[in-house]
Amino acid sequence: MYYCPNSPETIAHIRAKHKIHFEGKALSVDEFEKESGVFYLPFSRYRSIKSYHRIVRQCKRLVNLDAVERESLWLGTYHAKELNSAWVQPMHIRWVSEELGYGAFASRPIRSGAFIGEYVGLVKWYAPFDLNSNAYCFRCPSAPYYWIRYTIDAQNYGNEIRYIKHSNTPNCESRGVCLNDFFHVCLFAMRDIPAGEQLCYDYGKFSEGTRKKLVPIP
Repeated sequence: MYYCPNSPETIAHIRAKHKIHFEGKALSVDEFEKESGVFYLPFSRYRSIKSYHRIVRQCKRLVNLDAVERESLWLGTYHAKELNSAWVQPMHIRWVSEELGYGAFASRPIRSGAFIGEYVGLVKWYAPFDLNSNAYCFRCPSAPYYWIRYTIDAQNYGNEIRYIKHSNTPNCESRGVCLNDFFHVCLFAMRDIPAGEQLCYDYGKFSEGTRKKLVPIP
């Protein structure tokens, strides 16, 4: 049973209110899960309460060592409301092709620098040769010198951000954001994005080989 530090009431409230625009339909979370086969997570879940607190200690150690970029700290404070409410930029999910599968498209114009959303999933141990690694695994930005590292696996659990594909000419970028001494992987717009444009980013920044590049978007 995976552990989530957020309250069950908060999660239930978000799931009850949230709508996912999927293949031209505004679906409830339950409807989306039935249509897509993906369990919707507003926030990441952790392998156990023990592993969650281990990650917390790793993050706090980096902060105490003054090893966290000021921009990461500022972004965490500035976007605290979005992170705490699991807010995601309005987007619609639709089928692109056999090679790419589903993609995410901006539902309205997005300004440069805008918060897109947090990459969430099941947080589990990371091993370089893990046979269970998949195309939706994204390395947690915690202390690199710790023996035990973690990855965010959004293959079967996650939010709309899991549908944002790789591109060599991206319009979004991933950043490590620090809020209350804890790190989050978030996406931000690199430029103004018009409504209807497919959202994409370079998987390389935090992936280190775990967030695999599927089929590049030209």
